[in-house]
Parts: sequence; C-alpha cells; structure tokens
Amino acid sequence: MDLIGRSVVRPIAPEDVDALQALEAAADTLLWGAEANLARWGRRALMMKELVTEP
Repeated sequence: MDLIGRSVVRPIAPEDVDALQALEAAADTLLWGAEANLARWGRRALMMKELVTEP
C-alpha cells in the first residue's frame, strides 16, 4: 500500500475536542517550562561569564 503523497483528514469529533484541548494545554505547559529553563541557564551562563572575565 503506497501512502506517499496521500493524507487522510477527518473532521474532529465533539468527543475529541476535550482531549485536543488537554493536549494543547500540556504542550503550552511544556513550552513554558522549556522557556523558563532556557532563561535560567542563560542567566547562569552570563553570571559564569562575568565571574570568569572579571580581573
């Protein structure tokens, strides 16, 4: 069965809406956590750079 170039699209069933909203909320939470971690590590890197470059 050759599926290259083909896609199956079906309408979203009403019972799937809650699950999709939960997935979206989880993805938002993960993204927020990743952004917070990047910011934290960025601040740490800047502090380390200042410590290393101070005379």
